[in-house]
Amino acid sequence: MARALGDVRRPHHWLAAAARLQARIVLAELLARFPRFAVDAAAGTFAPGNYTRYATLPFTAG
Repeated sequence: MARALGDVRRPHHWLAAAARLQARIVLAELLARFPRFAVDAAAGTFAPGNYTRYATLPFTAG
């Protein structure tokens, strides 16, 4: 039981799980409030560097 409550060997897994849960809740609330929310991925620009990520990502909240 103690191991389930606090696995100190890998705390980053707990933080990542909490972040994913928070993101899921935020997106659900955003889509509930703005049902016509849309992202224009084709108009987005990518940031320079070794990782693929957007520098800009236009959206409409409708």
